[in-house]
Parts: sequence; C-alpha cells; structure tokens
Amino acid sequence: MMLSVLVFLTGATIESQAVFHDKSMQIFKGPSSLSEGSLFGYSISYESKYQSLIVSAPKANDVGRIFTININNSVVKEVHIPLIRLTPNLIKHDFWLGATVKANSDYFVICTPRYSEIKSDRSVKKPATVGICFIKHQNGKVTPLKPMTNGDRIINADNMKFKKMMDSFGWSMELTSQNELLVGAPAMNKGRVLIYPSDLGSATPKLIYKISYGNPVLYNFGYSIASGKFFSKQITYAVSTTFGELGFGKVYFFNSKYENIGAINDDNLGTMFGAALCSANFGVDALLVGAPAFADNDYTYDIGAVYIFMAQSGSSSNEMTLKRKLVGKTSGGHFGHAIVSIGDMDGDSKDEIAIAAPYDDDGRGAVYIYTGEGILQGKLSQKIQPEGFYNLGISLAVVKDYDGNGCNELAISSPKNTSVVLLRSMTVVTVNLHTKFPNFQNYKNKTHFEFDSCLDVLPPKNLKVFKVDLIVNILTTDRNSKLIGASENKSLTYEVSLNENNQSFCRSIGVQSILTPVKEYNLVIAYKISVTLKDDPLTRDDFDISRAILSEHSVLDLNDKQWISDCGGKLCIPNLKHSLNSSIPIPYVLGSSNMEKFTLSVRNIGQTAYDACAIVTVLEARVLRPPPGCTLLKDSTQFICKPNQPLRNGEIWNIHPIEVETTLLTSGNDELTIQSDLYNNCNNKTDRNTFEDKFILRSDIDNISLKGQTNPDQTVNMTRNDVYDLGKSMEHVYTISNNGKTNWIGIKSEIILDNVPYINYSGAPITISKDKSSGMECSTTNSSRTESQIIVLCDIGDLKRNQKVNVIIAIAIPPNTLDFKEENENVTITTTFNLLLNDESISLSLNTVLRFITVPVALWIIIISSFVGLLILAIISFALYECGFLQRKNKDKLKKLKKEVHRQSVRRSMMRESMRAAASRRSTEDNHLLKPELD
Repeated sequence: MMLSVLVFLTGATIESQAVFHDKSMQIFKGPSSLSEGSLFGYSISYESKYQSLIVSAPKANDVGRIFTININNSVVKEVHIPLIRLTPNLIKHDFWLGATVKANSDYFVICTPRYSEIKSDRSVKKPATVGICFIKHQNGKVTPLKPMTNGDRIINADNMKFKKMMDSFGWSMELTSQNELLVGAPAMNKGRVLIYPSDLGSATPKLIYKISYGNPVLYNFGYSIASGKFFSKQITYAVSTTFGELGFGKVYFFNSKYENIGAINDDNLGTMFGAALCSANFGVDALLVGAPAFADNDYTYDIGAVYIFMAQSGSSSNEMTLKRKLVGKTSGGHFGHAIVSIGDMDGDSKDEIAIAAPYDDDGRGAVYIYTGEGILQGKLSQKIQPEGFYNLGISLAVVKDYDGNGCNELAISSPKNTSVVLLRSMTVVTVNLHTKFPNFQNYKNKTHFEFDSCLDVLPPKNLKVFKVDLIVNILTTDRNSKLIGASENKSLTYEVSLNENNQSFCRSIGVQSILTPVKEYNLVIAYKISVTLKDDPLTRDDFDISRAILSEHSVLDLNDKQWISDCGGKLCIPNLKHSLNSSIPIPYVLGSSNMEKFTLSVRNIGQTAYDACAIVTVLEARVLRPPPGCTLLKDSTQFICKPNQPLRNGEIWNIHPIEVETTLLTSGNDELTIQSDLYNNCNNKTDRNTFEDKFILRSDIDNISLKGQTNPDQTVNMTRNDVYDLGKSMEHVYTISNNGKTNWIGIKSEIILDNVPYINYSGAPITISKDKSSGMECSTTNSSRTESQIIVLCDIGDLKRNQKVNVIIAIAIPPNTLDFKEENENVTITTTFNLLLNDESISLSLNTVLRFITVPVALWIIIISSFVGLLILAIISFALYECGFLQRKNKDKLKKLKKEVHRQSVRRSMMRESMRAAASRRSTEDNHLLKPELD
C-alpha cells in the first residue's frame, strides 16, 4: 500500500503599496513678502550637490524671483538675476522670470520668456520680447546663455520685420542624460526649440524647427520637451505642439542630427495633448503625454488624461504605439498637468511615476503615484492629498535620494499656499515566500515528515540599509494532518526579521499524519502559508530611514501539493504525452480575430505522476488569461499548471481554455508556436518532455492596393518658354491602402526613376506621408544607378488596418535641359514603384508625356491688337496737336502756300479738261474716216 500526503500551496502577490510617507512630509514656505499671486512654486527643480530646491515665483514684483531652499535646514535664499526692467510706461507686461527652472548636480538654469529690451529696426527703436536664460554654476556668478544667431532668428518668422526680433524662449526646458539643454519658445513665430550642447557656458545654440515635409505647425511648437532612447540606443528629442494641426495636439520626434523622424497625434480636439511630456523606463523607454483638457464625454470637462506610448515591438520604423491611457477622476481636475518619473523604487527595473491633477476635488489638487508595473495595468498605488493645500501639483520635481536610503523623494508645489512640500520615500523590498520538500516518492517515514518554509529578500541594487519585520502564519486546512507545535486552531505563527546582512531565512516545519490511507493517491494534507508586515512603517507618524515596506512583486501567500509514495520501493516513472486542439484555422490570416482558444490534454502512459506540472509558453503572442488553476509566470506569455490530483496510468488531464490574444500579431509573425513542457516531478525541472505546436500565419496581401496619379496630368505641354527659361515641375503620387485584416510592419519599397540629364531629383525629394502626419523624406543620395535608371530604396514603415500612405515623387525639369527639334515631339518620364511585402511585391508604373508645342496667334487676337494700336496712335496724335506740337508759327506763309496750291490745282484741272476735249475730237474724226471702208 502506498501512503499519499498532500501539501496544498498557491502563489499570490500583494496589491500595490504606497511608496511615500505622507505623515512626515516637510513643508517649505516662501518668504512672507510673497503674495499668493506671486505663483511661488510655479516651477521647481533640485540641485543634488547642495541638497537644495530651486523654486521660482514668476509673478513676484512684476519681474519674477528665484529662491533656493536647503532641505536640511529649511533656509530660504533669493538668487539675484541681473535683469533691468524698462520704464513701466514703455512696457507693462510681466517678465515671468522662472517660468521654468532646471537643475543637475553642477548647475541650474532659469529662463525668463517675456523679458523685454529695446530693439532697433533701422531708425525705429521699439521694446521687443526676447526670452533669456541664465546659468548658475556651483559657487559661480549668474551669467546669461548665448542667444541664437541672427540667421536663426528670422527663420520661421512672419513677414512683419520687427517680429523677427522677438522669440519668447524659456516657456519649457529639458536637461537630457547627456547634459544637453533644450529650450522651447512656443509663443511666437509658430514655435521653435533651441538646443545647447553640454558646454552651456560658451556654446552657441542650434535651432530645431523644421518638419520634414513642409511645416504644418501652426502654433505652440515647443510647448513641452522630453528626451529618451525611444527607438534605438541613440537619444531622441520629443517636442509637442498642443494646437498641432487645427487643434489636434501632436508630438514630433527628432534624432541626434535634429532631423524629424516621426510624430504621434491626438484623435481628440482641444485636449492640450502634449502639455506635459515625460520619458520613463518600463523595460524600454516610454513617452508619457499629458492632455489636461481631455474630457471623456459631453457632460465632463478638463478631466485630463495621460497617454503611454512605446516603440512598436519588432518594428524597424520610428513609430510609437499607444500602450495605455489613464483618465482623471473629476471635471476640471487637469489630470496630466505635470508628470515626472521618480525612478525605480522597488527593484523591478521599471520606473515609478507621479502624475499631478492640481485642480482635483474643488481645487485642492492631488498627486497620483503609480508603480512601473501597475501603471501599464491602470492600477493606482497611492493618492497624495494632504489637508489644507490647494492647487497641489502645479509643479513636480524628483529629489535624488537625499537621505541615503536608496530611494528618491518627491517635491510638490502649492502656489495657492505659497509652499513646496517634500515627501520622503520608504525603502521598498521584494520578499518571496517558498518551500523546500523532501523527495516523497520513496519516503520511509509514513507518518511524519518535515519541510522548510523560506523567505528571501530582493532589495533594489542601490539600497544601502534596510530592515523588514515579518509575521509568518502556517495553517492546516484538512483533517488528515497536524503541524507539530501548532496551536488549538491548527496554525503555527512565528516572526522573522531580515536586513541587509541577513537576506534569507528558512524554518523547518514538522508535519504528522493522523490517518491511514485508503487508496494510494487520495490522502490529502493541505496548508496555507501567509506572510504579513509587522508594524507597517507607513502607519507610523515618524519616519525611520531603515524601515522597509513590501513591493507589489512580493510572493506572500503559497499553496502547493505534495504526495508521499514508494512505487514499489523505487522512484515513480511517469510518461506524460500531450495533444493540443485549437480554434485557429490553418493557415491563419493575420488579423482575422482578436483571440483564439486552445486546449491542452496531458495523458500519462507510465507510473503514477504524483507531482506533475505543465509550463506552457506561447511564442509571438500574449496569453489573455491563464486557464483555471494555472498561474502566469512572466510577461503574459508563460503560465504553469498543476493537476488537482495525481495522474495514474491511462488518466487524462485537460487544461482549457487557453485564451491567446492575436490582435497584436503583425506581418512580422510567420508562425505561432505553443511550447508545452511537461514535468513528471515539478520540483525536478530537468526531467521533462517538450512539445511544440506550430501554426502557420499568413499576411493578408490580397487586400493591399497600390494606385497612382500624375500631377498635373498624364500629358504636359511645354512651350518654348518652359523649355528654355522656366522649366517644369510635376509629381507622381502612389497611394498604398491597407484594406485588409493584417497590420503590416517594416514595409519597404523600391522606386525606379529615369536616369536622364533633364530631370533633377536632388532638389525634389521623395516624400512618404501617412494620414495626418507630416511627410518623411526618402533621400536619393544613397541610391544605386545604372546608365538608364536610378533605384531608390525607401522605408514605408508600418501600415495598420484601414491606413493609407502616399508616396510623392517630385520631378523637376530644369530650364534649358531638353532639346526638342520639332513641334509635337514627345518625351516620356516613367517612374516605377515596387511595394515589397515579405516575400511578395506589388508593382505599378506611372508615365508623364512631355509634349513640345508652339503657340499660334489667333486671327481675332491680331484684329483686336491692330485696333488697339491705331486707337493708341490716334490718342497720342491728338494730344500732341492740342499741345501745339503740329501747328505752324507763320500763318501768312501758310495762307499763301494754300493759295498757290489752289492755283496749281486749278491749272492742272483745266489742262486735264482740254486734253480730254482734244482726245474726243480725234476719236470722232477717226470714226468718220473708217466708215466708207465699212460701207
């Protein structure tokens, strides 16, 4: 007879925990001379070397004031900034000194975007708004940063000359990880951004303003700025415009060469999308975009939202995908007004995030804390809203571990209270509960055994000192067993104290069987083991730097199963086989469904499997939810399942349903693989059988359409003037439409152009434009060439369902490059577009015929021109006559001349008459002479 003993343990993690000790928060008040309207705390930052907060009051004294606050002694000092205010009658607006402040360990920078100074436009002197930024190094003087060059100043300015002198730089700032400084000027000339290299003191800034295709920015470019390695290992700059195109907010991305490489758009109008930008690490760099004016329906307003974008997984293009959208709680709260990444607080390599809603709850304001894991699930960790504060969260700043416990602190401003509050963070550790059991398959003692209950602490890497006191409770829940040393309620409780020197602890637990087994597999002994935090430091009024709290990743409850057996005095040797059934058709067209179901059946054809388990890994897709009785292991792609009882020979264990998300599959996936690792003994991970089931995936290429259009027309007439003096420009436009089910990624194309001397491609780039986004240029510089063709490879990028892409090939015919010999002679320009889709391609060619014509002049044009010419000549003659130009001075001579002309005319007339008479007489005489002869 075989004795079976079962220990039942299931794994669970705790919910999100608060990370800031709000009961011990410090409050720093501004000087008593400041009024509520001074906006003390409008912008704050932290200078780590001096452990000082840099705090601005931009409305103080109509100019603005800057203060430093020493965290250790609460001393507030004012920083003198060399600004000279013009005569109030000449210029009356505020300077807004400290609209933004930024600091690192070596210096801090302050900007005044509305500073005014006298500018000269020729002989006219006028006050002009010119943003100025100042830098203060440690123990150094405050000095202004170099302004942009005059050549850059006129870029993007309108036609009013004097406006070209103004800029308003300093409404936004970003200090990158490479100590580059970016300064935004969204208020004038559509908006621009200056970038200073790491040597701020002497460097001349460069200008970021150009969007690849045209410039669709209408307003507010540079409203907010962030930086991160969003697409690759190279740094990328994100610049927002809350107005974007026609009110739809937009964020543009620029590479290290300041070239526009992509953009993301808001689909909602007027949300202030991009009012705040923040980069964070969630395993990869992500961009958080605040939209504080977002409203989710017609009955709400300014609730606010935060969008979380990440680069498209597996994509070769610079495209971001929306991973999560967090929405605020109350109308008018402006959730997302400010966002900061606090850093990794719990050691999971993901940053924790603080998001401010400064007008929540009737203007009180609140700051919401999310863990790096929780924010992607929309799970809130902590809400900070101390009593007596208003507009809390207008500005946020991370204070880098000033107390030395390995975690960052958080500074929050409340301008309504003329205050800044500082919240200290608790040390966060991960505690994992696990057990160690002996090999029960050949266990000699049938009525007694021991196992180890173990706790391991995983502290963050930079943690120096910690102490965590825990209470462990073990309880039997069946009638078959008894814990040695247990209380009357069958539970055993003990305490464990762990610290930096003792990060692991195990205790041996004795178990006694009190029943004789009836069958070899059905005697069950069940246990529950749970761990709680003793004297939770978050509930204490005082702050203890060494006290730790538990992270949400901690495993604090366990259940599992164990059997005692002998299998005839030898180890039991099961033999597990599998079969998999699915709802997925073969082949599967990518995008055909959002979810597919699978069923895994495990059959034992060997000896009894007392501690079997299956670890199922889904490659290329995500598990929506594990089957009942199974637990996810990592990244939603792997889960573990255990049967409820031992598997005897011939028995089948069914695991279903396995729901797999297929929505995120793209053209980059050619097969879906489900790997099943079956373990005879789950405590021995080397003894396994591995099975793989592959499902072929096919992209929906049949519903990709490629159409073309020539602009202006297929036939273009060229006159002699066009050929020799003006030249000609035209476009070939190819439109790619994804009308199918598949989301395509990393699409490439091959464009074949005519290599002829009369076409200039260098000044006419190939542009790729998607939906509302600005076009991306595809350069012909690195193209390959033959005697007759230029072959250009262009990355189209990703093409989602129902999305269109326009590829515009601009063709320029320079003047005096074509040589037409006769009228109606034709020259044909051909472009060919090959769309490369995995191993297949779609091709289309467009032709433009250039026809040489001479323009004849119509008869009606000649007649009208002659008439107009005669009319003009008559008008000129009349004007000259009226001015006396044609009149003679000697009128008498004129009269005599007229009489003489008359006499001569009469004489000639009389002579003509006498000649006619003589001729008549001769004619009569001749007739009489001829008559007799006729007779």
